Order: sequence, then C-alpha cells, then structure tokens
Amino acid sequence: MPQKPGSFAPCRSFCGIQYNNKKLLLPKRSETSETDPGRYAFLGEHLASGEFYIEGLNRGLREELSITKYHFKELGKHTFKYDKQAEKVKLFLVFIESSDIKLKKDAHTKYKWLTKEELLEITDNLPELTRHWIKTLPWFRQT
Repeated sequence: MPQKPGSFAPCRSFCGIQYNNKKLLLPKRSETSETDPGRYAFLGEHLASGEFYIEGLNRGLREELSITKYHFKELGKHTFKYDKQAEKVKLFLVFIESSDIKLKKDAHTKYKWLTKEELLEITDNLPELTRHWIKTLPWFRQT
C-alpha cells in the first residue's frame, strides 16, 4: 500500500525528470513564484491534505509540465527542518519518452536539459532542496 505523508506538514514530492536515459530536466521557476522565484530547480509539488506522494507527483507533472506518460522510481527521502516547521520530502526520478514539454507559464518560464555532469557543475547555484538531492544521493555521482 502506498505511504501517506503522515503527520508532517507540509510534505512535498520532488522529482528529477530524465529523457532518453541521458539528460535531466531543469525548469526555471517564474519570477512570481512563491518558492525560489527565477531559479532553476527540480519540480516540487506540495501535497494536498491526505494526498499520497505519488498523487502529488502525478498532479505536478500533469499540471506544470503536461507530462502524462512516464515511469518512475523513488531515489530518496529526507526531512528538512526549519525554525518553526519540518518538511518531509521524497525525491523521484521520472523517466519520459518524449522531450516535448509544455510549461505552465505562471509556474515556469523556460527549461534546460542537462547531463549529470553539467548538473554537478552548477549544483552550488541551485536552490536548497535541489542542491541537497544532487549532493547527497549516490545516483547523481554514478556514470
């Protein structure tokens, strides 16, 4: 049975999207975005009350990038602790067969396709959650 987010609030599904087993998608958040405006970051989706992580992943892919056909695997989970709250986050690697992405304009303005090596070169300039996954998960260091 899929795992519900539990008592942590907020919870988030985060994902790296890979095309053709080579390049990873890095969308640029819009300047009006509440989280990390104008910055390139992995897709992240806050979960609605009672929503499963996979449901949040499905919703984010569909609503923000128009991706409906894919398969995925969970790469990791982490609880980010802040002054007044904790956020339980899971990272998924999403595999897609087409690089045809349709951005939701109020969420993202453009995107890049990067190899793992190119992603590692810019890691220090990325937002906290994206940077955390790249620096801590062995998958990003594998060739």
